[in-house]
Amino acid sequence: MADQNNQTTNDLNIKRQEAARAMSSGFKKSDTTAPTINTSPEPVSKPHDSMAIAEQRLRAQMAMEGDERRKRREEGARIEREAKEQARLEEERKKKEAYEQEKLRKEKEAQLIREQEERETISKQLKQQVDRIKESGTGLKTIRTLRADTDNLIKGQNISLIGIAIKEEERRKQKIENESITSGKNLKLIVASSVLIILSLGIAFYIYQTFYSGVAKNIISGQSNLPQAIVFAEKEKVIDTTSVTTDNLISRLKNEVRNPPDLLIGQIENLQFTKTPAGGKQTPLNPSDFLTIIGSKAPDGLTRTLDKEFMFGVLSSAENAAFLIIKTESYDKGLAGLLDWEGKSMTEDMYQILTSLRPDSDLLTKPYEDTVIRNIDTRVLKDASGTIRLIYGFLDGSKNIVLAGNQQAFLEVLRRFNTPTPLKQ
Repeated sequence: MADQNNQTTNDLNIKRQEAARAMSSGFKKSDTTAPTINTSPEPVSKPHDSMAIAEQRLRAQMAMEGDERRKRREEGARIEREAKEQARLEEERKKKEAYEQEKLRKEKEAQLIREQEERETISKQLKQQVDRIKESGTGLKTIRTLRADTDNLIKGQNISLIGIAIKEEERRKQKIENESITSGKNLKLIVASSVLIILSLGIAFYIYQTFYSGVAKNIISGQSNLPQAIVFAEKEKVIDTTSVTTDNLISRLKNEVRNPPDLLIGQIENLQFTKTPAGGKQTPLNPSDFLTIIGSKAPDGLTRTLDKEFMFGVLSSAENAAFLIIKTESYDKGLAGLLDWEGKSMTEDMYQILTSLRPDSDLLTKPYEDTVIRNIDTRVLKDASGTIRLIYGFLDGSKNIVLAGNQQAFLEVLRRFNTPTPLKQ
């Protein structure tokens, strides 16, 4: 014990001596003799001498401070370092937040600009459609009045168009028999009557062919082996996909939705898709081929249940939109496939070709919701404002599925599906 105390005392003495030497280093002892005049210039202290002195003083203080004081000094230095690091991290966090806010602001501004351009485009298209209706209004009224009058006559008296022509001929023959055939005036009447009879028969035949036979079809390519539209469409167009790439076809469909040619407000254009193998015959695409060529990632569980017939149509309205009608052989498997597709890539696959617009990042990550529309269970995708941007459901509750670019297109397809198909004009 005594040896330990002596050792501690010796250590303290050594530290005191080191401190004394460090404190006195660099300083001259005071001289009691008379000062002598030094004519040589006084040397200027260099910066590294001052740093050396400060370092010696620090070592002296550390040597004299003891363990407890040293621990407090080190703890204070650590706290100071942590405070500086925390301040640096906080500054970086604020800079990052400011950057993200500025980025979000710019994205919102860009979105507003895009929406404004789209509204202006829609307004321009609507004005063009209204002008087109005004220009063609008189002719349409005449045709509709003629057909309506003919329909009313047939329904009211239960006779056919040929019967009308026959009765007209009998009436004119009776009139001719009542007059003298030798009269020159009567001969002219006979000739005029014959011409009128022929014209009447021609008109009757034209009306029958146009309004009741359903022969006239507005198919650009004139193909007769194409499937009939699932719902009535005023216009039809054939697109050959034999040598078309996915990007080109998507661009073509977006343009058809954005600017449907020669369609009045409320009319539908049916797009038929075909392919022609090398040396083969032109054949219509089935829905699986169509989904593949547009780059869709629809699950096999859905595509395996699809019937060979489908319909892709475009509705002309204030906000044009397209729709896709497909048929499934099994309601349960079809619904399961749709829900699987919805959770993976339905928005990415279908939004552009059904709306002609590119979905933003928020819309791509939004979930679909259950909504009942006209007593039909549907799944809808809404944007931040609550507007329906995509919608799908079963038209008849069992087999026919429709995907539409907005609610108006869905309702129009539903209305036409539940209405007897009128004869094409």
